[in-house]
Amino acid sequence: MEESLSACGHDALVYRNACARVAGAGELDSRSRATLLVLLFIAAGVTADPALAASEARGYADRRLGASVRTPPPSIVKGKKRAESPAPEGLGLLRADGSCAKPPIYEVSRGPEGTVIGSIPCDGDSIADVGPDVSRRHARVRLVDGQWLLEDLGSTNGTWVVPGGSPAQGRKPIRVEPDRPVAIQNADQILLGSSTRFLVMRTAR
Repeated sequence: MEESLSACGHDALVYRNACARVAGAGELDSRSRATLLVLLFIAAGVTADPALAASEARGYADRRLGASVRTPPPSIVKGKKRAESPAPEGLGLLRADGSCAKPPIYEVSRGPEGTVIGSIPCDGDSIADVGPDVSRRHARVRLVDGQWLLEDLGSTNGTWVVPGGSPAQGRKPIRVEPDRPVAIQNADQILLGSSTRFLVMRTAR
């Protein structure tokens, strides 16, 4: 299914994330999870739209199963907001796993809506290469008045910025509160929940 969705020009990671969320839904019994996975498969195949298929499965879970497929909780890292700082003209995000980087570099949109990061973002410019505890629409990066800003979109498990490095280097994560964007720049790191980390990189204009 993922190959077919990719061939249709859709982000197959959205379908993969939706399946992973259903499979990990502890409040559902095995039969209900199997039903939702089949529904996801059929809806994705019929519509060739993984975001729409995920929405249909979520609606079915709410209406027929009386359950909500939620973002699983992580361990929480605390931090504080920092002052905004100048941003580069172009910005890219590179997923990191432990000490290893995982290409590609995702170019952040300079459009007014920026780029949304989430497991099922349902946005034109979006990144779905995330871990299991990342919300559907977790965070947004966009350019405002010459600065790149990171916003938390009301995520379940939180968003943090590590200025110029990683927590392992002794740098303290800064919590990004909803409706209180924080400026980011080259060499910062973005933490989403406890499973997902992006390196912030300057890119060509």
